Amino acid sequence: MPENAQQLICNATSDQAAIDEDILATLQDDLSAEMMPEVIIAFRTEVNQRIKGVAQALLDEDCSAASHHAHALKGTAATVGARALYNLALRIEQAGRNGDLMPMHAWIEQLRHQALLLVEELNRRYLGTGQPT
Repeated sequence: MPENAQQLICNATSDQAAIDEDILATLQDDLSAEMMPEVIIAFRTEVNQRIKGVAQALLDEDCSAASHHAHALKGTAATVGARALYNLALRIEQAGRNGDLMPMHAWIEQLRHQALLLVEELNRRYLGTGQPT
């Protein structure tokens, strides 16, 4: 992973750090270090499915479905302390509830980018690879 990508994920993105290290550490303490690879794989799968769901909802111009997928993504992001991903999902969820498709089109690309950086970092930490799969 390029050094600047790792820096983006660990440092501030907008107004908050991309990962809340305390939440991630608590999750690891609660579950055990041995379980973290399984958690990361499940997280990665869920994030990919939810982003695809948001994207399809935007193609279908379905604000309700976009809001639903974004809400689920927000919860998934919160579980691992993925602040930047959480904040983007929250914006999309709120826009969907307000029936406002326009900003979601820009945010979906940011969401994809942030998810890619996050997955690369979590893969590096817990799976020994920076490759998103």
